[in-house]
Amino acid sequence: MTTVSFSRRQNEILDALSALIVDEGFAELTVGDLADRLRCSRRTLYTLAASRDALLVGVIERLFDTWSATCATMADAAGEGSEAVVAFLVAAVAHCGATPRFLADVAAHPDAAMLYDTYRKGHLADLCRLIEASGRSGSVADSAIVAEVLDAAAERLHVLSTERRYGMTVSSASMMIAALARTWLAPESAR
Repeated sequence: MTTVSFSRRQNEILDALSALIVDEGFAELTVGDLADRLRCSRRTLYTLAASRDALLVGVIERLFDTWSATCATMADAAGEGSEAVVAFLVAAVAHCGATPRFLADVAAHPDAAMLYDTYRKGHLADLCRLIEASGRSGSVADSAIVAEVLDAAAERLHVLSTERRYGMTVSSASMMIAALARTWLAPESAR
């Protein structure tokens, strides 16, 4: 799906489908449900992909590509050093997450789970490279551990901001991950 060029209307449908499945999951949705919810025909959906699974997997791949690009763009815009790491993590909290229902459906779908695994490995590798480039002292293994912990914190803060359990907003979650990252990336003498 990532190499195909879509019309404006098709992109609108794909964007709406992305939002729908990220918010609500997809395991229970049929093509008929999707067509009704997206206000389009089943035929329109089948012009996007040959089957329901192919459509969903294509949309999920598109989501992960978008999330990766968003994090990279934000990190690039922040420049170098620890602020690039902070920007990457803030983007992950603010733009690159999903509801627990979506993640459960991805985990239960073999093709989607494989895409998610690839996305997560790339995401962590990018974060690790940013941490190493930030000048933080320590070994590559240390950078990988810091990347894992900061990423897990960003992911959890995103979930908490979507659940509203603590009244946390995306903005407050973003500020928390930024403060945490700056603390972890500060030189030992500054802590």
